[in-house]
Amino acid sequence: MSRPFEVTGLDEPTVEMPTVPLREEPEPGSLLAELRAAGERQRRVKTAEFPVGGDFGSKLQIRYGVLSMSEMERYAELMGAGGLTNMGLAVDMLVACCQGLLWTSPSTGLTTELSDEKGKIKLGNRLALMMEWNDPDAPEMSPREVVEALFGGNAMLFDRHVSEVVGWMRGGSTGPGEA
Repeated sequence: MSRPFEVTGLDEPTVEMPTVPLREEPEPGSLLAELRAAGERQRRVKTAEFPVGGDFGSKLQIRYGVLSMSEMERYAELMGAGGLTNMGLAVDMLVACCQGLLWTSPSTGLTTELSDEKGKIKLGNRLALMMEWNDPDAPEMSPREVVEALFGGNAMLFDRHVSEVVGWMRGGSTGPGEA
């Protein structure tokens, strides 16, 4: 029985690694200093803002954080069990990663994070109420219904947005408003 691939040479150093006690401050510019600096950047909370587009243009932006490994695992299980479509997965992922929405006023140029008496507005019924897409006495709109309304039912506009967000999350691009 053949193995699909074989990894060799992992025990053979390619560069002489210096022996440095872990608690000792490494010399600036050294391999260990660079490695630790990259590790520190990697662990920071990352967010980026992406425009909704359509009639909102770049004035309405959604701030996203990255997808956690546990969320990714949950999605893989749901997809495997036939519990979500690709569109359902995309909507659910964006809702889970949404950190808030920002509006840049065309008249003043000021950017404001949308909020109400309960805190930050995200991709849910509170956004629908703010936009008057739903009546306060009516049943809550589902996150999917809110996302559909936000993108005007335009699947291609939504698809472009999802592609940009996923590209950023994969590390292949920087978000327009990356922090």
